[in-house]
Amino acid sequence: MNIETLKKLFETGKKKIDPEYRVYLESHLRSLGSITNFFDWMCDVVEKFNLNNSIILDVGCGWGEQSLFLSNHGNTIYALDKLDFVKPFIESFGRENLTYLYGNAKKIPLMNNSVDVVYVNEAISHINNVDKAMKEFIRVLKPQGRLIIMDSNKNCLSGWKTINIARAKIDEDCYKPLREKAFRKKLPHLDEESIKNLAKNTKGWSLEDIKTKWGTGFKPKFKWVSPVSGNFEENLFTPQEIIKLMRSYGFKAREIIVQPMPKQYSWPVIGKLFYWLKCPGKYYIEGVLT
Repeated sequence: MNIETLKKLFETGKKKIDPEYRVYLESHLRSLGSITNFFDWMCDVVEKFNLNNSIILDVGCGWGEQSLFLSNHGNTIYALDKLDFVKPFIESFGRENLTYLYGNAKKIPLMNNSVDVVYVNEAISHINNVDKAMKEFIRVLKPQGRLIIMDSNKNCLSGWKTINIARAKIDEDCYKPLREKAFRKKLPHLDEESIKNLAKNTKGWSLEDIKTKWGTGFKPKFKWVSPVSGNFEENLFTPQEIIKLMRSYGFKAREIIVQPMPKQYSWPVIGKLFYWLKCPGKYYIEGVLT
């Protein structure tokens, strides 16, 4: 599989989702396309974590490109997310060994002891009750099952910078137009300039926030929330914190070094410097249930 194959699958899948969410998919694909070595990186992840011939739960699968990649290695994949409009998109891939599950990490719709690996890539920072999620991970894992957590390093300056830039870009491309559409429908008496100002001033608000706090005045929020999923996205961890968390739940945990995932617009020298200093923007932790 290569980026061109992925693009073709995404183009086919795009026709299966509601048009109002296609801009979200297109923004995601642009971001994915900016990663210069995505498939090499995924190959390294598969090799380093030995992700072959296993039953894998991909927590927070998003648009499913990693679930799709993992399904090529003899694995059975359960792709879990709370974005209901993603289901027909992932099903359009036509993989019998790839199943979309609607739900969240705090209540996983799987039986006890049903998976070999719980794969959590850039999702642990979105979960607002990590303790509940950890208990669910343990429940669905088989004995000696593995938990893999990968996310942005809280202590890495480049990680914070990338996240802040990405948030601003995603809001401008995807979420603000969705808010504008909602306001046009609910507030038809407002002119276009007022609609745009209202959407701008509610940046970081989920649609649920807007519904429940309507009429109370718009106050700045300190927690950034996805208006589509409602997920919090600022609760980052260090590798040491994740290792400590895993061990507290009975996992034998270790950090694994995986090649960096540079972007075309990144400064390569800065990225290599963080890598050499063992403070990469992303950490990779594996825990084995004991």
